[in-house]
Amino acid sequence: IEVEKNRFLVLVEECKSELSRENKLVLQEGSEKIIQEHKI
Repeated sequence: IEVEKNRFLVLVEECKSELSRENKLVLQEGSEKIIQEHKI
């Protein structure tokens, strides 16, 4: 049972890191779009 729990925790951690990576990309794209719009 402990092993299964650890596997689940590892999966959750991986999901979190993936999400934070995607969020950073979205934030970068969003700020770039805002900057481009302000230049116009």
